[in-house]
Amino acid sequence: MKRTIAGLVSILLMIFTFMLAGCSGGESAPPPTTVPAAPTGLNATPADSQVTISWTAVAGATSYNLYHSTTAGVTTTTGTKITGVTSPYVQTGLTNGTTYFYILTAVNSIGESAPSNEVSATPSAVITPPTIPAAPTGVTAVGGTNQVTVTWNTVTGATSYNIYYSTTTGVTTANGTKLAGVASPDVVTGLAVSTTYFFIVTAVNSAGESVASSQVSATTNAAAPVVPAAPTGVSATAGQVNSVPLTWTAVSGATSYNVYRGTATGVTTSNGTKMSGIATTTFTDTNSKAGLNANTAYFYIVTAVNATGESAASSEVNASTSATDGVALYSTNCSGCHGALLTSSKRGASATTIQNAINNNTGGMGTTSLKALTSTQVAAIATVLGF
Repeated sequence: MKRTIAGLVSILLMIFTFMLAGCSGGESAPPPTTVPAAPTGLNATPADSQVTISWTAVAGATSYNLYHSTTAGVTTTTGTKITGVTSPYVQTGLTNGTTYFYILTAVNSIGESAPSNEVSATPSAVITPPTIPAAPTGVTAVGGTNQVTVTWNTVTGATSYNIYYSTTTGVTTANGTKLAGVASPDVVTGLAVSTTYFFIVTAVNSAGESVASSQVSATTNAAAPVVPAAPTGVSATAGQVNSVPLTWTAVSGATSYNVYRGTATGVTTSNGTKMSGIATTTFTDTNSKAGLNANTAYFYIVTAVNATGESAASSEVNASTSATDGVALYSTNCSGCHGALLTSSKRGASATTIQNAINNNTGGMGTTSLKALTSTQVAAIATVLGF
């Protein structure tokens, strides 16, 4: 009977032990596989004969090693090692007035991390808290292309500076656009052209931000001139007597236009006959003062010009002149009395003037041959006389 009871108790103990194991939270966390990351946020705060070192906890770290030295550039080899420190760690017994340099590593079962960044602190019997720096002086602003360069004098105790700017005078830290953490000189970019900007500067440290400097201003450069775009909407009117009228759409920024003519397709600024300095968007090509050939196809491109240069060429257009040849008609019917076309005494005579002279036999112009001229032929003669 005693054996039976003892066996039952043994079984119950085994069951209870198993149940306790099941309530223990399961398996433990897996062991680490890599060393921890280097610690960050390392900070050293001095006091009388001591320095307090604090840092941000590192995931996976089970302890930390602190290395210190009185020489900058401390490493895990050159520094004095203190193992198993926790944050914050207070190092005591230090010499006031001596600067101490620190790095920190994180440790786990795999090994030791890379070191943190180096920090330093100088213990002192009397630690003077920082005061808000004075306002910056000597502030200047110089405008450039879409930017302004702002400079100022260094302020004692300042660790950084803020710029505030606006396109309206009276800029303050409340209404200005803020650029934080800048240093002199600072180039403020992304500004509009031909615009005046107003600036103030403040100095900053751990105690706060100074009052603002005096306001200064600068104006950005005007937009640099650019070569105009190629003309569009170019058209040429066909069927005119010894001439081809051209029109196109005005180009922004152009001060004049050039027209290039060719007698075959593929006219360019290199192979075409150039007619330059055209001030408007209409032009009648007459081949100087002699008129274009009758019944001939002419090809044209147009460019826009300003002080910066000449644009790319427009699309090519073409038009054919009328079969009525004013040059030939003048030579046959008029040159005998009025001389060669280019030196004719009737230069500039209109079609109406010529026709009236024929009808009224002015100067003997009522000859049979002249009376036989059609109104189109008279217009053709007037066209070539008019250029």
